[in-house]
Amino acid sequence: MTITLVDTLAATHRAVVNNAAGKFIIAITAAGTYLLRASRLGYATTQTRPIEIGEGEVVEVEVRLDVEAVQLEPLTVIVRRRETQRERDLREYYGRVEKYGDPKLGTTQIYTRHILERWDAFSLEDAFRFYLLWRPYCEPKVFLDDQLLYGPFLEDLRFMSVSNVEGVELYAGGGPMQSRF
Repeated sequence: MTITLVDTLAATHRAVVNNAAGKFIIAITAAGTYLLRASRLGYATTQTRPIEIGEGEVVEVEVRLDVEAVQLEPLTVIVRRRETQRERDLREYYGRVEKYGDPKLGTTQIYTRHILERWDAFSLEDAFRFYLLWRPYCEPKVFLDDQLLYGPFLEDLRFMSVSNVEGVELYAGGGPMQSRF
């Protein structure tokens, strides 16, 4: 808290801050009648009764402050959530689903999770082996949830349920694949 030494004419002589134990020392230059004013954020400012202090005299004063709520101006906080990369990828994916509509559009095939679940395949591996057929000499680019898969991906899909993905996209030849892919 801040303790201010004030004389009877309301002139400020000195201000100090108390230590961690709440103690403070103010040295005065002349004997006289003084007041102590104590203040701290969140507490009511308090002023002592007049104190007569003689030359060279040491006076001990205890000051107690009452809690006082501080009136603040209203504060408005606006939070805008940024779209995550995953949310952006899924939004773009569903945009392609909506744009191309039919799952088979030339050499492009888009299958949503709902279509995959209707096939009642046990795993994504089953869906690829029995339902998502393409010509054996064609190496399509395969996307799961907007992520390109590389290499022998069927082995990785053996235990993945079709309910764990939003959809599958297959691009072969000159299909309308997104340029960033």
